[in-house]
Amino acid sequence: RQGKCGGDMWGGDMWGGICGGALSRKRRGPEMANRAGEMCMVCGGGWYVGLYGWGDGGWSELLMLPPRRQRLMIGAAIVVGIVCLLLVRPVVASPDASSGIALVSSQGGLVLSTLAIGAAIVPAGAMGVFASAVGSRLAGMFVISVALSVLAGLGGPIDGFLRRVALPGGYVELIGEMLLWTIGWLAVMMIIGKWRDPTRTRLAALSFQDHLGIDANDDVHGIANHVGLPPLRSLAAGAVCTVVGGALAWFLMRDTSTGQVFWSLIVAFTLGGLAGRLFFPHDHVGAIVISPCVVAVIGYAIVAMQFSDGESVFRAWHNMDLSQVGNKRLPGLALALPIHYASAGVLGTILGIGWANGLEMAKRAEADAAIDANTDGDSDRDD
Repeated sequence: RQGKCGGDMWGGDMWGGICGGALSRKRRGPEMANRAGEMCMVCGGGWYVGLYGWGDGGWSELLMLPPRRQRLMIGAAIVVGIVCLLLVRPVVASPDASSGIALVSSQGGLVLSTLAIGAAIVPAGAMGVFASAVGSRLAGMFVISVALSVLAGLGGPIDGFLRRVALPGGYVELIGEMLLWTIGWLAVMMIIGKWRDPTRTRLAALSFQDHLGIDANDDVHGIANHVGLPPLRSLAAGAVCTVVGGALAWFLMRDTSTGQVFWSLIVAFTLGGLAGRLFFPHDHVGAIVISPCVVAVIGYAIVAMQFSDGESVFRAWHNMDLSQVGNKRLPGLALALPIHYASAGVLGTILGIGWANGLEMAKRAEADAAIDANTDGDSDRDD
């Protein structure tokens, strides 16, 4: 049974899988060979990397991906989402061709731009339901967040928005826009939560294989990732993600460049989502997923209350390196637009939840293996 993917993982990403396999070389036991090279979850329904253990005949690397049908469904859903969102890009783009997509300052105006994004999300959301039906519930949200990230990346940084609106009032408008994105994500999660199980039931071919060790037709052990009205424990997980992710994003975002903002948000909320899920494990993940939206509102509110005019905001913006002694610095949370939080931020939470799920499954696999070992020992003594 050398090379069976399963259990002894101490990291939930690519490096965790490689290190888990490397550790198994030193332990060598046959049961460790079976469990070395844990499939490491990077996203809901997403990508896995593992490393076979030493076993009896040496070790070999293996790149693990979901079954072909899952890959095709997730890939097709992402493509559909990107195409649909790019079709409405002219409507949501800035009126003066400057950088930064903000619905409150767009070519089509707030109402038309909101309707355009909503219309584009409908087919992407439908594909997300199928992606979730094939694999994890997180897969559908992953699809939409990736598609939104492409649109947000093409729109560019917040610089253009800061120059075309009156400040600090523009940040008050961003608070309102962020609330719209929050409502949109809540709607997406409710739709996925409502239609995923019926889709799996009616299209049995979708639920054809176990996912992360869970029966494809039966979500158990709190790894179901349900998305309904969150109970108190789920709210606590969201609060942890908000604090951890918000603090990291504040310090990581040091300028407005698109890549810097995106990676800061992804890293910050991946760790935030991981912390929230591990400290307060629960099958309702809605509070964690919308935590970037809460962080954005806090950041925008700080700017709106701390600065009195546009000139002071610009001075603080150009003082991010604190080169101007005695002047304030614009908070890092204020360097990203709502669409950045709704795409890269949410994507980070999904990765963090997936990472935590992988760690939890590894822990359970190790506990099951220990129970099996004890059972086999008792049987041998009886014989």
